[in-house]
Amino acid sequence: PDDLLRPTLRNAVERRGFKEITPRKWVRSTKLPMREIILLRVSANYTIGWGIGLDFVPRLTNDNLFKWKRTEKSACPDLAVWPDDEVFGEAWNEFTWIPGFECVSRENLTKLIHRSAIEADRTFMQVGSVEQLIGQFDERDKRHYRVPPAFYPQHSLGRSLALRYVGRLAESEEWMERFKRRVQNQYDERFLARAIASIEQA
Repeated sequence: PDDLLRPTLRNAVERRGFKEITPRKWVRSTKLPMREIILLRVSANYTIGWGIGLDFVPRLTNDNLFKWKRTEKSACPDLAVWPDDEVFGEAWNEFTWIPGFECVSRENLTKLIHRSAIEADRTFMQVGSVEQLIGQFDERDKRHYRVPPAFYPQHSLGRSLALRYVGRLAESEEWMERFKRRVQNQYDERFLARAIASIEQA
């Protein structure tokens, strides 16, 4: 449904200052070292999500390799908000599309995009610093989820390094241990050590 979806979604996010990076990712870089991101995820359904990534936190790939994400092109969320992870069954931010069948009306799709943009605004407006981002990590970790945030290794890694960035070292170590357990200690220790060193030298 890209011809139906993308023009409306593009208009909603680009007038908020986001830059289209790919047909399914938009980034705003006005709060460095944080980057605000809006994503369209395609699997069984189409879902709209958003989040905030930190330039000093590397991205863990699906094969447990680290890569830097210090540019708009490589940006990805450390704090990711997928409302469909919070519910059982179909969520308000997702829709089904079957070629040849109109499974969602243009009117409802426009409403879905508008609500997604408003909900993303609420998250972004509450985060103007790394300390405030940690507050969002706290808030989201207290909620009940179908898929909890800590299921995603990037969440624990991002939270750990954000805590280290603001000098909360004991809490940082706790979340780093959660990250290591989640990936079963299968990661590049030297790369992670360099990432930590770069934070401490900043």
